[in-house]
Amino acid sequence: MVIRLLLQLSKSYLLSGDKTRSITLLTDWLEKHPDDQLVQLNYARLLFRQEQPLKAIPQFEQLAEKLPDNANILLQLAQAYLQQNNPSALETARKAHQLLPENADANDALGWALVKQQQAKEALPFLREAQARGGNVPSVNYHLAEALIQLGRQTEALDLLEKALAHQNISLTDKVAVEGLLLKIKNSD
Repeated sequence: MVIRLLLQLSKSYLLSGDKTRSITLLTDWLEKHPDDQLVQLNYARLLFRQEQPLKAIPQFEQLAEKLPDNANILLQLAQAYLQQNNPSALETARKAHQLLPENADANDALGWALVKQQQAKEALPFLREAQARGGNVPSVNYHLAEALIQLGRQTEALDLLEKALAHQNISLTDKVAVEGLLLKIKNSD
């Protein structure tokens, strides 16, 4: 009951725009209760969503060590690693995918990790699966376009990038990445 209230209060602070207070509430709790995995998981997710992957990674790593078969923790760790171009992303994404083979995010993470390792041919089936299961998600389209470019299939990549840009819910981060890749393709012609 106390933990649920703590997490609700943290979320309320966050929704009111007080990110610092939300984070401080969770860190103060964890200092007194370092083995509280639920609060630690919420803290790690909060850091990740607040674009602080370097702070989130050690939290996810500790949780993955304690709960090595928790696919969601492994997936979130892989995503944080991917943001930081950490070479552990591929191995972690593979483990998450083994536990969640039908999950769009797990397929995307594994595919994207492979693309980042210049293994586009191997990545393609995972990214296509992510696209099929997740729909027209701009980040998946971007990842798939990167793979297609590595394979010399610029025309297909352009179509995906234009779809990503046209998506009404494209994040600013994805929009910048997509526009950068479009510019790269157009300048290479």
